[in-house]
Amino acid sequence: MNSAKRFLKSVSFAGRGIAKAWRDEPNFRWEITAALVAILAALLLKVSYVGVAVIIMTCSFVIALELINTMIEMISDVLKPRLDEYVKHIKDLTAAAVAVAALGSIGVAIFLLLPLIINLLWQ
Repeated sequence: MNSAKRFLKSVSFAGRGIAKAWRDEPNFRWEITAALVAILAALLLKVSYVGVAVIIMTCSFVIALELINTMIEMISDVLKPRLDEYVKHIKDLTAAAVAVAALGSIGVAIFLLLPLIINLLWQ
């Protein structure tokens, strides 16, 4: 199989994963929506290119961690009957990783967007 076909196959697998997460994971849908709102707000408020890039990166980090969290939860559910207490801790830790990233992303959005919003409202 040539590299272009292999690449297209990989993109197809990734698309299926994103579609599954969208269908099955409410938090994923919220995080995608929040990311789109933050990026749109940054563009409308004319945040610098670097600022928009930072917002995109932090949002992407949260979304990627949510996908990893979902994957770890699915794997853990297979192990749950044998390793119940460990599974609980694993799920708590991966959820905490997503929460930390989300809070950081909110902090970035506040520092980049809030001054512009305040300036816009008080003109």
